[in-house]
Amino acid sequence: SMAFFVVFSVISGQWWLMFIDLLISSVGLGIINNLIIPYILDVAPENMRGTYTGVYFSFQGVIGFIAGFLGGIISDILVKNFDSHTMAIILYLIGGIGQLITAFGFFFIDESIKINDKNEKVKSTS
Repeated sequence: SMAFFVVFSVISGQWWLMFIDLLISSVGLGIINNLIIPYILDVAPENMRGTYTGVYFSFQGVIGFIAGFLGGIISDILVKNFDSHTMAIILYLIGGIGQLITAFGFFFIDESIKINDKNEKVKSTS
């Protein structure tokens, strides 16, 4: 639903909707980042937890660098060819479509830990 909000707030042209989008996205990103680490720790073997979290943060840094680099290139191209309003709409649409595409990945994440009847943690088999 967040991706649809981004797209529709841009189409509406209301700046305050884009501000609300940024606020909700920031809170959502904070929540997701705080939930991913416990998930990684649940999935990782006990002796590899540091490695798994290190790989996660490494990928997060590399992807952040690549996204910033590509965002700069795209913005540079758009600045030369469009006015600022059209450029903002295009950038928000690219972001919204990207959110839609990546949101489908959450459907493929299995539950990492289940609690059995004896209140013990057991690895999920599904």
